[in-house]
Amino acid sequence: MITLLLWTLLTAVTLIFVFLPLLKEAYWPFVKGGPLTGLYEEKKTGLWAITDLDTEYEMGKLTPEEYRALREEFKQEVLGVLKEEKKILMASGVSTPKTIHVPVRNRILSEVLRICGKS
Repeated sequence: MITLLLWTLLTAVTLIFVFLPLLKEAYWPFVKGGPLTGLYEEKKTGLWAITDLDTEYEMGKLTPEEYRALREEFKQEVLGVLKEEKKILMASGVSTPKTIHVPVRNRILSEVLRICGKS
């Protein structure tokens, strides 16, 4: 009887320890089914499109003029999505620079700049 009670207590404490940080996370409501879900997919698709475009240009499938025009078009589309994402985050009180550790944020920023041809 006491063993069962101790196991139940230990299980409850473990579950609380595991799931409590997730419930306190400020970004949590936006992860699944929130307003950022569609924007996240658009942003991911746009960045992949730019990466694929870079690869096709390096393989010689595009002329420099086609490459520049398409890259600029894709960048403008991604920029619109990023601005919309920032607007939603600021309106919700969630600020990505405060929720992402500086080294991770710097790696993300350098990768985005690399993809956009700024580095």
